[in-house]
Order: sequence, then structure tokens, then C-alpha cells
Amino acid sequence: MSDKHDEWVAKAREVTATLAVDAAARDRTGAEPIAEVKLLKGAELLGLLIPQALDGAGQTWRTALAVVREIARADGSIAQLIGYHYVNSSNLWLAGDRPIQERLGRLTAARQWLWGDAVNPVEPDLTLTPAETGYPGSAVSSQSSRR
Repeated sequence: MSDKHDEWVAKAREVTATLAVDAAARDRTGAEPIAEVKLLKGAELLGLLIPQALDGAGQTWRTALAVVREIARADGSIAQLIGYHYVNSSNLWLAGDRPIQERLGRLTAARQWLWGDAVNPVEPDLTLTPAETGYPGSAVSSQSSRR
């Protein structure tokens, strides 16, 4: 693995400079981040954690987290987007077999795919009990917390 940490953080800094110009205005509009994703792709930040053997950058989580922090300086939404991408694409090595890792890892690096996701951490055992005034905090109970 090649340690080019500072080079990747510098690339992220360039992205940050572009994002900072209109981040607040873009956030207010709530538009899809199509141009911003193109910016991440152009900087080749989406293949950052893909191993070099699969044509990725082969960097570590230290570098990925530094990239996310750098981007968050200008645009928290885009930082969250790339942060989830790093987590989701890393699932190839947690749950995928070697052929899947090789195929999807190579494609992610070559095409700078963005692995998107939305997570809802709400526990399925959560029970809300209405009170006269609605759902006050004391009326919320979780069956799992009583286990």
C-alpha cells in the first residue's frame, strides 16, 4: 500500500474550495448533488479505499476520515455522502466473496461509483404509547430495553 495521505487530503482540500463557494445556497435548495458527485468523481476520491491491486488508491481509513473531515469544512451534506460511500463500499470486504470484491471493487475504482445508502437506526421493537397530550418522552418505551 502506498501512503499518499497528504496528497489525498490536498485533493479533498481542492474539492472543499469549490464546495465552499455556494454550499449554504445549495443546502437551502435541497437539490440533488449531481454536480457535487461529479466533483468527487473528478478528484477520484470514490476509489480511495479500494485496494491498489484492484486499481483503487489503496488508502487507509485514516486517510478516508481525513478526507471526510476536510470536505465537512465546507459542506456537511457532501461529507456525509462520501462518508457513507466509504462505509458502504467497504462492505465488499466484510460480506462479499473474492469474485464480488474483485468485480465490484475494480468497477468502483474505474468508474468512480458512489455507493449510496440511507440508514434508519430505529429499533423495530420500539413502542410508542400515546398520552392525553401526545407522545411525551415518559410514554416511550422499548421492549428491548426491558430484556
